[in-house]
Amino acid sequence: MGGVEIRDDRGAGRLEAVEGGEVVGRIEYFVLEEPAPALVPVHTVVEPAHEGKGIAGALARELYGLAAREGVAVAPLCPVAEAGVLLIGLRLLVGGPLARVLDRQRGGDD
Repeated sequence: MGGVEIRDDRGAGRLEAVEGGEVVGRIEYFVLEEPAPALVPVHTVVEPAHEGKGIAGALARELYGLAAREGVAVAPLCPVAEAGVLLIGLRLLVGGPLARVLDRQRGGDD
């Protein structure tokens, strides 16, 4: 996934994956203030020509990293972001061989 930059456009409510100056993927989200602060991802898109490169996974990891840095929760409404939680959590818990098996079953590395 070299050459892809993930950037946060908070004003527009999206994390963007940018390659060669072109937005090739994004997670659309909003910031929930009440009852508790949270980032709420609602939709993930990767342009068809860029699918299978791990971009959705990189976006999900950055969303969770952003939330951790801000000390807020993530409340996913988007199934891709929700699946990202499970896969990222499994990697943290068991790592190594099981993560590689899960990746092979999904057909990629993210």
